[in-house]
Amino acid sequence: MDLVNLSRREAEIALRGVRPTRGDFVVRRFSSWNLGLYAARSYATARAIEPGLSDFSGLDIITWNDEYTHVRGGPWLVEHAQGASIALKANSRRIHHIACAAGLGLAVLPCKVADRDRSLVRLLSPESVVSIELWLVAPRDLLRAGRIRAVMDFLAELGTRSSGER
Repeated sequence: MDLVNLSRREAEIALRGVRPTRGDFVVRRFSSWNLGLYAARSYATARAIEPGLSDFSGLDIITWNDEYTHVRGGPWLVEHAQGASIALKANSRRIHHIACAAGLGLAVLPCKVADRDRSLVRLLSPESVVSIELWLVAPRDLLRAGRIRAVMDFLAELGTRSSGER
């Protein structure tokens, strides 16, 4: 997955997980992407895992393939789950979710989706795992166009509403 280059006009508005520090861009906070550590209820029960765990010895994890190890909770797993075995490496959050729900092991998943899955139990909150700020970014000169400004305003409001923030 490649990032579009806003300077070359490959897109008019982009959503970024890192706030740009260079370039002539308008940057607006969109929302946050909260990630927690989850397990299937059956997996947690079979191994007597309680929320708040800190020892991953003897447990299985679902993580990113080598291409994505540096993002989306991958660094957190590398640092904290050193005693665990890797049950699965995949390049899709959806595959992580399905594998976790099937009982293959622990996975770092977006709380917004995983908290709605009754087959999963949250073991660690985003405060302990990862919370990523999301930013809307657009070239400053494009905001003169009413349609770009309107879409940027709409998306910023949507992000605020969807995260429950005001």
